[in-house]
Amino acid sequence: MSQTKPQPAIGKAQRLLASLVLLALLVQVLLFFVGLDDPIHRIKVLWGKKLEERRAIVWQPGSALKAIAERFPPASRLYLMYPQPLVHWNSVYYFYPRLVTVTMTNATYRTDGEYAAWNERPTESWLITNGFNYVMNFKNGGQVWEVRPGIGAELSQAEDTNASQ
Repeated sequence: MSQTKPQPAIGKAQRLLASLVLLALLVQVLLFFVGLDDPIHRIKVLWGKKLEERRAIVWQPGSALKAIAERFPPASRLYLMYPQPLVHWNSVYYFYPRLVTVTMTNATYRTDGEYAAWNERPTESWLITNGFNYVMNFKNGGQVWEVRPGIGAELSQAEDTNASQ
């Protein structure tokens, strides 16, 4: 007669622990499929649309900046006055290959404090000497000036108008 070895009894704590591990695994698998729902929905919404339509759906400011940028020739050099961090960074991206700058001294602007302390209003002669074509100001609705002799007076007049509002 052969003897069977006695099986060790599985304790209640081990069963509970195994159940919790299995439950956690099932929840993780379920969450994978729930998380997959968002990208699938986005794909459905954007499927078959042109790049500009997709850009307008996903991020409207990018679409607006791209539309503004396309009004300028690709070789343009633009000076952005009174910059704000996100507007400046996104302008550099969406205006490419056009050059967009906010500094005459090659200063770096990275923090909100540095942008708040911005004080590099260009002179007419500096703009002409450095080959800038346009001056932009997105403050108070946005304005664009073409660089030509006499722009200094126009910029001063626009600043006086903005200051009085």
